[in-house]
Amino acid sequence: MSWKIAGSLGAHHRDGYDSNGWLWEIRDNGNARRVLIDVTRTAHAISAGEGPLPDDTRLAIRTEGRSEVEKVLAYTEPPTVVVCGTMGCRPENP
Repeated sequence: MSWKIAGSLGAHHRDGYDSNGWLWEIRDNGNARRVLIDVTRTAHAISAGEGPLPDDTRLAIRTEGRSEVEKVLAYTEPPTVVVCGTMGCRPENP
């Protein structure tokens, strides 16, 4: 499989989570999947104040999630959610 970015679907918030992020769509041979890059509010606040954050979280915020979407393109089964926070970014399938 060779997943490719179809585009950003814009800002997104998951109900019940203390985070905000961006929803993206990726495609492979006619299959489509949505990937949410979800950044904790704490990480957003630290980023706004120029505090210390892992490089991957800071880059995810700066690119509105694209940097993390690019990482999951290599997966056979990409995750539907990548959570980024003060400890970095990690795939999560709710």
